[in-house]
Amino acid sequence: MQATAKRAPVGVSTLAASTFSARFELGTIRMDERPDDVKSDWSAQQLQFALDAAHIFVWDWNLVTGATCRCGNAAQMLGLRSGQAHDFFNLLHPDDHASIQAAVAAARKGEPYEVECRLVTPEGQIVWLLDKGRLRLDPVTGEEHLSGVCLDITERKRAFEEREQALRTLNNLVAAAPLGIALLDRELRFHLVNAPLAEMNGHSIEAHLGRTVPEIVPNLEPQVRQIVNQVLDTGRAVRDKLVEGETRKAPGVERAWRENWFAVPGPGGKPAIAGAIVQEITDQRRAEQRLSRKNQRLRLLSEASAILLRADDPDVMVSVLFEKIGPHLGLDTYFHFIVHETADALRLASCVGISEETARSLVRLEFGQAICGMVALHRQPVVATYIQQSDDPMVELVKSLGIRTYACHPLVSGELLLGTLSFASRSRDEFDADEVEFLRTICDYVTVAYERVRLVKQLQDSDRRKDEFLAVLAHELRNPLAPIRNSLQLLRMGNGNGEIIEQARRVMERQLEHMVH
Repeated sequence: MQATAKRAPVGVSTLAASTFSARFELGTIRMDERPDDVKSDWSAQQLQFALDAAHIFVWDWNLVTGATCRCGNAAQMLGLRSGQAHDFFNLLHPDDHASIQAAVAAARKGEPYEVECRLVTPEGQIVWLLDKGRLRLDPVTGEEHLSGVCLDITERKRAFEEREQALRTLNNLVAAAPLGIALLDRELRFHLVNAPLAEMNGHSIEAHLGRTVPEIVPNLEPQVRQIVNQVLDTGRAVRDKLVEGETRKAPGVERAWRENWFAVPGPGGKPAIAGAIVQEITDQRRAEQRLSRKNQRLRLLSEASAILLRADDPDVMVSVLFEKIGPHLGLDTYFHFIVHETADALRLASCVGISEETARSLVRLEFGQAICGMVALHRQPVVATYIQQSDDPMVELVKSLGIRTYACHPLVSGELLLGTLSFASRSRDEFDADEVEFLRTICDYVTVAYERVRLVKQLQDSDRRKDEFLAVLAHELRNPLAPIRNSLQLLRMGNGNGEIIEQARRVMERQLEHMVH
């Protein structure tokens, strides 16, 4: 294949001017024009076949004259007709001129010549080429030549761009997803993490990459390790897995996540990476727990009301009630005081969680003394928290008993103070608002039960007094009626005897006078 070009010597500084004017013809290689380094036993037909099959053509570029020679399947690769002459460098994409010049300069310094470039065909199509060659000196003229091969990498570039686009799309989806997403290897090392998951863990995305779960979220490591091993060992997905624990974002706060895990195949198709899609459900979990506790408390209230309606002994009633509600709220102590007969103090009616000796010392509690005395005095509930850290004189008594939180409510029916009822715990520092409301409701129930027992006792006393009155009345009526009845008998038997009649009249008058007075 022949090539024509201007015969002016060129250096690196004038390379563009000399090379951009190069023109060439595209055709098939002739045996007598083969370069020495490709001479072999192959025939020209076999070499042409090999070049066509590989989408490769051979080229030679005289850096002094600017002449170029390209052999092989160049026409088809460049979108030109065979024999059609074009200024090669006019086909070169404008953005790639600089990279060609830089590669030539590097080759003149002894470095390999390798460059990727784009050609724009007459029809406007982009063709990606990979040029590889090396610098040589012509043995006759001593001129510098670059000789090498050119590989059509358009499909590879297109596939790479499609892959990059897919990766960009995936990365955008991962970044924009409202759920947490991560990829981990068997050592629990993070290979990918998106912003929502990084925010859940309380670290930046960059802080995750290359580090392990024990380093980022150590509290979750046992649960995550078990899941990752299961996914990579079996290759099967793990769905709707509940993971609970703490992260740096909220130390000391128990949180919950619903996670779906899947295997990502590595070389040979064997699972190498475990992927996770994570949804935080802490608020939902708390709402479910609150609903569960509410339902449980409603059930306890129902059971408590049944106990209070059946009980006749107030002390037994409170004791049985405490056995029901104590485990639910972590209670270990209660104090039940009633108003003393003198109405100027409280008397301990029953209690649980203190020694008998302590109970004997609390038989009488003055109004205004300790928490219960203050509640009785002011008829207002008191909820004391973090008692062991408190210096309030009012809590000194319960503090000495090791109690950490204490809720005391007055038992008031109308204007009548019946007593106080307190619940306490040594295992927690406070009751939440729902629990305080629950205990208040329990105390209201106890007040109603006390009032019921009091009213029943009043009715029983009233019935007893009525029976006693009727018995006395019957006795009082029976004593005067007997003489009157005898007098009536005498009147029937007197046969008009005036003396007998007068005697009977006096007896009846005397008895009637006694009855009406």
